Amino acid sequence: MADRLAQITEGAKLHAVYSADGEYYPAVVVSVSTAQRRKAKPVKISYVGYDEEVWVSLDSLKSKKLGLKGAPTLRPKVCSKAQSKKDPTAEDFSYLLDQMKAQAFAQLPEKIIFLRHGESEANVRGGSDILATKPDHLIELTEKGQEQAKEAGRRIAKLLGPEGSISVVLSPFERTQQTLCCVTQALGEERVRTVHLDTRVREQEFGNLQDAEQIAKDREGQSVVGRFFYRRPNGESSADVYDRASDFWESFCSGYSIRTRFSPAKSQAIRQDDKALLVVTHGLTMRLLFMRFFSWSVDTFDTVFNPGNCDMWVLTKNHKERRYDLAPRDCHPQRVPWAVRQIHAYPKGSYLEQGSDGEPYTVLDYLSVPAPRTSHKREALSRVVKGHPGNLDSSRNPDVVDEVLKTAFALDPDEWEIDWWCGKKSCGAVTMRTNLAAGGFGVGPGVPITGSE
Repeated sequence: MADRLAQITEGAKLHAVYSADGEYYPAVVVSVSTAQRRKAKPVKISYVGYDEEVWVSLDSLKSKKLGLKGAPTLRPKVCSKAQSKKDPTAEDFSYLLDQMKAQAFAQLPEKIIFLRHGESEANVRGGSDILATKPDHLIELTEKGQEQAKEAGRRIAKLLGPEGSISVVLSPFERTQQTLCCVTQALGEERVRTVHLDTRVREQEFGNLQDAEQIAKDREGQSVVGRFFYRRPNGESSADVYDRASDFWESFCSGYSIRTRFSPAKSQAIRQDDKALLVVTHGLTMRLLFMRFFSWSVDTFDTVFNPGNCDMWVLTKNHKERRYDLAPRDCHPQRVPWAVRQIHAYPKGSYLEQGSDGEPYTVLDYLSVPAPRTSHKREALSRVVKGHPGNLDSSRNPDVVDEVLKTAFALDPDEWEIDWWCGKKSCGAVTMRTNLAAGGFGVGPGVPITGSE
């Protein structure tokens, strides 16, 4: 390969394949690299008439003068003879579409790292009082929060390896910007290739200012309406944040060019050759981004606790399936996001009987139950504790996970039935879910409905 590279010089004119359609277009060589990390794509080119520069492989280039033959262009396959008899002009473009999808997936980063900001002024005990006089977007990190962010930078460096680089999508709030500054100090500025401020990953808007009296009213209203749907005065509901989380994923996953998904003007674009995309955001926003990505139901969202300050949730590429999977070993702490679900359990045969309230239990590590979770009673009842403890928030007490799992026990699924909604739905509503043969998104068997779990 070294001999072939030696023939390619800066400014050389040739043709380069465009990944979106598999066709070759006029291009100019910008630079050539012999570095080991550029082994797969050693030539940087610029398409004639466009400012965009991209690293490409030698197989992506054509030039008679340089002896570069390129790879064959993608051609549609002709349909079967039976199909051709019906329509002699029919062509099968499925192969082309599949290759376009493969190329689009190849351009995405190997990992997506979601990082909550470090401890802020409002996270310390009594710190919420500051929100009555200081807007949420101006809240800063504490000294502890700065150290947490530097430690996160060292963890990210290990994930990237010795030469890996990142692009960053950043919430515009002050505490997330300060978190990135501290991460960069530990990681090294040269490894942060692009930073894109994106309001879609900002914190939920709780109102312009938040006094103690209004916070108490909001908590009361939230307990009645639910965390996902309750909208604060002059603020947002979690459902509103979910909508912009959906738009974020559309920008990331749709189309065939990652370069302009976040900045249409191309001034700041996610780098195709980065090892990871880092999203520096907020705890609730992380939950809603994952809710959208994994199609969690509202009920499942309500079971998941916020990550702690500077906790990381990491997705990694599954090349075989062309998707991203959660990578617990890369997360911090090294586990799936902590979630618990409150249920009422009934001795078999007594469920839905008049006057029967059931017994309160809490399902631990709820996200580890296979989806659709309400159809996996045996797995859900394998890790429970009695009652509905109120001190299981791992973002406030990181040790609570190990402590409560030590006390877990199993209930016999053949002896118990579950009310997943703890009496909040009428007997009629539960019965409809139980008896819906094609639905199965309640206590009975059946085909799960997407987003019901």
